[in-house]
Amino acid sequence: MNWTCPTESEKEEMIRYIKGIRTFDVIMGIVVLIICLIPIAVGILMLIDGNLYGISPIVIFTLVLLVPFGLFLSDLDRKKLIMEGDFTVCRCRVKSKNATHAGRYRTTYYISVLTDDGKVRRFKSNSKMFFRAKEGSGAMLVNYPKKNEEDKGIPVDVIVYKDADIE
Repeated sequence: MNWTCPTESEKEEMIRYIKGIRTFDVIMGIVVLIICLIPIAVGILMLIDGNLYGISPIVIFTLVLLVPFGLFLSDLDRKKLIMEGDFTVCRCRVKSKNATHAGRYRTTYYISVLTDDGKVRRFKSNSKMFFRAKEGSGAMLVNYPKKNEEDKGIPVDVIVYKDADIE
């Protein structure tokens, strides 16, 4: 595969991609935060009334509050790399796509792409890119640098072009 520096239009496409992910993470974090604060407030009111069972919702939902903080912190490393332009891209075409059901409520999405060296490679994708992908449409693989040799690093992203003029 031929990894090159991204063009300006590819950088803009990546910024749109990461902003969509970050927006979803922040909105979900705020929703979970609000949902957790309600039982905590009820627990505090129970303690004020002398009911010691109020400790239970306080403890339980304080632990659940770790979820929104995880959502707020997730993908920050990827966003930093994208905003700095510290990534390489490989232009390719979508060959096929398939989904695997990994449980009752979980689906894993895959997109197979034809790279510039003529090989078909399969990458895990998110649902948004999966449903955007059509056979033959333009796409790019995004590779992020590793911090050290032992680090697995951030996995390769498959970005299917939204605009037809970017090929």
